[in-house]
Amino acid sequence: MIFNSRRNWRKVLQCFAQLKQELTAAGLQIAPEKVQLQDPYTYLGFQINGPKIINQKAVIRRDHLKTLNDFQKLLGDINWLRPYLKLTTGELKPLFDILKGDSNPKSPRSITKEALITLQQVEHAIATQFVTGIDYSQPLIFLIFNTTITPTGLFWQNNPIMWVHLPTSPKKVLLPYYDAIADLIILGRENSRKYFGIEPSTIIQPYTQSRIHWLLQNTEAWPIACASYTGAIDNHYPPNKLIQFCKLHAFVFPHITSKEPLNDALLIFTDGSSTGLAAYTYNNVVVKFQTTYTSAQLVELQAIIAALSAFPCQPLNIYTDSAYLAHSIPLLETVSQIKHISDTANLFLQCQQLIQKRTTPFFLGHIRAHSGLPGPLTQGNATADTATKTIATVTTDNLQQVQKAHALHHLNAQTLRLMFKLTREQARQIVKQCANCITYLPVPHLGVNPRGLIPNEIWQMDITHHSEFGQLKYIHVCIDTYSGFISATLQTGEATKHVIAHLLHCFSILGIPKQIKTDNGPGYIAKAFLQFCNTLQIKHTTGIPYNPQGQGIVERAHLSLKTIITKLKGGSWYPVKGTPRNILNHALFILNFLNLDSHGKSAADRFWHPESQKQFAMVKWKDPLDSSWHGPDPVLIWGRGSVCIFSQKNDAARWLPERLVRQINHNHCQSREDKSP
Repeated sequence: MIFNSRRNWRKVLQCFAQLKQELTAAGLQIAPEKVQLQDPYTYLGFQINGPKIINQKAVIRRDHLKTLNDFQKLLGDINWLRPYLKLTTGELKPLFDILKGDSNPKSPRSITKEALITLQQVEHAIATQFVTGIDYSQPLIFLIFNTTITPTGLFWQNNPIMWVHLPTSPKKVLLPYYDAIADLIILGRENSRKYFGIEPSTIIQPYTQSRIHWLLQNTEAWPIACASYTGAIDNHYPPNKLIQFCKLHAFVFPHITSKEPLNDALLIFTDGSSTGLAAYTYNNVVVKFQTTYTSAQLVELQAIIAALSAFPCQPLNIYTDSAYLAHSIPLLETVSQIKHISDTANLFLQCQQLIQKRTTPFFLGHIRAHSGLPGPLTQGNATADTATKTIATVTTDNLQQVQKAHALHHLNAQTLRLMFKLTREQARQIVKQCANCITYLPVPHLGVNPRGLIPNEIWQMDITHHSEFGQLKYIHVCIDTYSGFISATLQTGEATKHVIAHLLHCFSILGIPKQIKTDNGPGYIAKAFLQFCNTLQIKHTTGIPYNPQGQGIVERAHLSLKTIITKLKGGSWYPVKGTPRNILNHALFILNFLNLDSHGKSAADRFWHPESQKQFAMVKWKDPLDSSWHGPDPVLIWGRGSVCIFSQKNDAARWLPERLVRQINHNHCQSREDKSP
């Protein structure tokens, strides 16, 4: 323990003598060499000399720094000393960069020249730095400096008391510098209450009052940082030479990035496709190029970079249909550090460099794609969107010739395909791009739910909620579209890890399907889920975003499952309360094994004892394109004058005129509705 008082040291000595007497009476003894009665006092590696607390001199060993684990330990120790050292995050960045890379603790690391210089700065700072104790009779000031990379804080009373630093890795990929200062204000107020028991009387930061008013009105972080603070917020620093070590940061407020559209500026529309095709349009000129990315957002970010590079000295109004980019890119001008977690960081860095080199302003706005609204903005976005669609591999001259022929005669897709030797999809896309023909195209059939012809051919998967199950309210459901067999599990969330856990349970019962159809939920479109499906050779398809019609079978299964659960909870087996898993398993048992169709078969019978040859008519059919005969293949739907057959060779359904189909047996096609759960 330490008794230290500069004001009334006689009372401290009296207390120590009384304490020593009491300990001796209790049979305890204080080692004489542990008693320090005069300056300097030594405690936990520090020297206390009057009001100053000084670090003992230290030399950092370098010969054992060979692996990630070695550098992690060293930087952990340095970070522990940072509250007492005059070292900013920017100065320590060469050391922090060594931690990036392979996550194996034994992975090799070597010290760079820049990191060696930083280590010498650390040794010098340890040897020369000091802090003082707090004096509660004086006001406590919290200073914030515009240091490089991130701001630095300091508690001050005529001398430094404690330094405050933000985390080395920013919490967001793009963190504006003024938001980092707001985070430092929050951290400083928390540390002040934690270590000193009071709020700082004054917070001195680099912004003027007018800029603070702007920040309070236009940001979310500053009102939170200043909430319920009763002290003064100023920008006049104490006249002390020690404070002048900090350099002013180069970028404070945006002046190139405009928050409002500009007058007399070039209008540009950008778009990107998951096929890697990026495009931007201006003045009826379309520029498109191929990229190496498969993320639509990254591809569109490259399109924006290309537009900024093409017009470096001209005011621009740029519109994108990516809300993420429309929010992120305007922040780049004020961001000092970009978090390196993916390919996005490198592209953001390129974009930031282009913005910093610009001398003319630009505006980046968001426009909703496929809104159907009239006007030049919607039309410009549609032009950029069309440019990213891969029509086909025809030459430019031939494509222009086809487009001119269609514009003159408005030929249908079949005629274009035969006259110009195009593929069916190429011809259809040309017709769809015609503003006059698009309104006369046939309306696609709504709510298409393809079913498998055999068990484990096509599954539908979705998530429904049952709030009465508490933390297990997320019910993950899979249904085999051939048999109607339902498999469901209770999970604590909707993330990819929960989806994978659910599928592993389903595989243990039903096996692995050929295809799984889901909606566009975040857990289903993540890279981890795509990799999971590819590893098991499962074809994963999604429907139209925000359109549940393609998931009609599993949506109907949700209703059946919830209906049975509600009935069971009021039954005799669970008169008071049953566990969620017991109730769910009971409901699945009823739906899969007890419910019978019109032929007296349950979903389990249809799954484990399929009779597809007796359930579907088998036909041979003629391809109208090349007059070749194919089959035998099963019939899915036999309509009035048309037949939908399932081509087993192409693994796809196909509609044909009835005159091109020849039935080879007379087994009637079982009603598909009998298999609904």
